[in-house]
Amino acid sequence: MPGTRTDRLRRRSAWWDFLNSTPRDALAQASQSQLFRAIVENSSDLLLVVDDQGRLGYVSPSARAVLGWSVRELADRPLFELLSSVDAAAMRQTLRSASRDPEKACRLEATLRHSAGFWVPVEVTVTVLLHDPHVRGFVVTARDVGERKRLEQALTRQAYCDALTGLPNRVLFQARVEQALRERPTTGTGVALLFCDLDGFKAVNDVQGHAAGDQLLKVVATRLTQCVRARDTVARLGGDEFAVVLPGLGEVQDAVAAAAALRSALAAPFHVDGIELDIEASVGVVMSGDHGDDPTTLLQRVDVAMYVAKRQGLGEAVYDPATDGHNPTKLAMLGDLRRALQRGELLLHYQPEVDVASGEVTSVEALVRWCHPDRGLLMPDTFMPVAEHTGLIGALTRYILGAALAQTRIWSDQGRLLNISVNLSARNLLDERLPEQVAELLAAHGVPPELLTLEVTESAIVTEPLRAQHLLARLSSIGVRISIDDFGAGYTSLGQLRTLPVDELKIDRSFVSTMAHDRSNALIVHSVIDLGHNLKLSIVAEGVEDRPTLDMLASFHCDTAQGYHLSRPLAAEAFDTWYSTRGKRPCRTECGEQAAQTTPVP
Repeated sequence: MPGTRTDRLRRRSAWWDFLNSTPRDALAQASQSQLFRAIVENSSDLLLVVDDQGRLGYVSPSARAVLGWSVRELADRPLFELLSSVDAAAMRQTLRSASRDPEKACRLEATLRHSAGFWVPVEVTVTVLLHDPHVRGFVVTARDVGERKRLEQALTRQAYCDALTGLPNRVLFQARVEQALRERPTTGTGVALLFCDLDGFKAVNDVQGHAAGDQLLKVVATRLTQCVRARDTVARLGGDEFAVVLPGLGEVQDAVAAAAALRSALAAPFHVDGIELDIEASVGVVMSGDHGDDPTTLLQRVDVAMYVAKRQGLGEAVYDPATDGHNPTKLAMLGDLRRALQRGELLLHYQPEVDVASGEVTSVEALVRWCHPDRGLLMPDTFMPVAEHTGLIGALTRYILGAALAQTRIWSDQGRLLNISVNLSARNLLDERLPEQVAELLAAHGVPPELLTLEVTESAIVTEPLRAQHLLARLSSIGVRISIDDFGAGYTSLGQLRTLPVDELKIDRSFVSTMAHDRSNALIVHSVIDLGHNLKLSIVAEGVEDRPTLDMLASFHCDTAQGYHLSRPLAAEAFDTWYSTRGKRPCRTECGEQAAQTTPVP
C-alpha cells in the first residue's frame, strides 16, 4: 500500500538522493512539480484531462472516492460515457464554447455515473490548455455536491412542505395558485381551487389520540393525491385542512366533479392502528373568473364555500356571494389591514390589572387598535374577525407581540417591571411555529419570559383541546405564563383545567359586571375563585365597573381586578401619566380612555 511506513521511508530516501544530485534551478522546478502532484493526488475533487475528442487522459486518484472507478478503469474512456445523454450534450457544447474562448471560465452542473450504478451530482469547471505542451487538452474539475444538494432539498422541504404528510404547505400552495393564474391567459382555461376540511376529525384526536390522528392525515393525503392529475397540487394548509389547485379546467361543473371525486376517495373506511374509521369531508369550490382573479380573493372565497358546505351538510358547495358575510367592504378592509401592518398603523393601548388587596398595578393587558387613515381609530372587533378568517392572523399576532414586548422593554429600563398580557386567537393554536416565534421575539427585545402572559379564550381551548394542550405546553416550557381568558363561558371541564399548563384564570366579564346585584353570578364568581386557588392558579376578574363589585371581589379573596372602574385602556404615554399619578394605593381611581392621545406602536 502506498501509505505504509516502508513506502514513506522509501520515498523520503529517494527524495534525499534527488536533492543531492540535482542542480538548484532544476531542484526548484522539481519541488514545484512535486507540490502540484501532491495537491492533485490528495484533493477530494475529481481532476480529469480530456483531449479534443473527449477521451480521458489523466484521471486523479480521487476517482475511486468520487465515482468508485479506479484510474486504470477510466483511462482512455470517453468522458461522455460517464454522463447522461442530456449532460453529455451539455458537456460537448461546453467544450466547444471553451475552445472558442479559452480565457472564459466555463462551468456547469451535471451528474456522473458511479460504478455502483447511481448518479453523483457534481459542479464542473473546464479550463482550456490545448496549446500547453504538457497538457494538450481540457482540464475538467468535478466537485461532488451531493451533500450540499441533499441539504438544500431538506431545507426546501422544511420551508415549503408539510412535515407530517410531505405535501406542499400553505406557502408553496399559494405560489402554485399564483403560477396557475399567471399561465391562465396562455391556456385559455380556468383555474379551480378546492378547500377540503375533514368532518369528525376532532373526535378521532380526542378518542384515539394524536398518533392515530396523524396517521389518518397521512392516509388522507395519499388518497387525495392519487385521485388528482399529475399537474394538480394537493396541499395541507394546517390541522385537517387540505386544498387542491386544478389548472386547465373549462367550467365550474368540472371543479364540482373533482370535488365529488375527492369526497368519494375518502368514503372508504380508514384502518388506523387496527381500528376502522369512517371520515367524510366538506369541500368548497371556486373558479377563477367566476369567483375572482387573484389568489387572496379566491382563497378567501373557497374558505367561505367550505364552511357553507360543512354548516349545511352539503358535501361540496360552490361559492355563492349570497352566503358570504365578507362583503366588498370587508374584503377592502383585508387589503387595508395588510398594508397597515407594513406601515405601522396598528398601535396598542394598555389596560392595567390591579392587585385587589394592595392596589398595586401588577400587569397590563395589551389591546390592539387600528389608526385607519380614513376611518379613524378602529377597535379590534372591527378588523380582528377578518384577520382570523384568513392567514393574516399569524402576521398580526407577531406584530402585536413585538410591539408589546418593545414597550415592556422600555418600562423595564425605567425600573417598572410590569407583566404584559397578549391575546392569542384560536387559529394561533394551530400554528406549530408559534412557540419558536415567541422565544425569538423575547430574545430580540431582551424581555424575561416570566414578564409575558399569553391569554387564550376558553372557547378556543374547547374547540381543539388536545392540540391546544400540546401547543400551550410548548409555550409554557419557554417560561411564559398562560392565562385562560373569558373563563366560565366556554364550558371547560375540570379534567381539562387540571391537565392544562395554566397559571391564571380570567373570569368572564358577563359574570363579574353583574355580580353586585345578581346573586347567582356572585356565587359563580366566588366558586371560580375558590376552584382556581385550590388548583394553585391566580385569579383575575375582568369587567369591574364599580366600587361595590371591587369590594365584593376583595371579600372573595380575588387576586387581581381589571375594568373601567380602575382604568380604561390607555395609549402608552397616557398610561405613563396615569401610573405616575396613581402609584401604589387602594383601587379608587376612575380614569377614561384617552383615545385621542395615541402614539404609534414602537
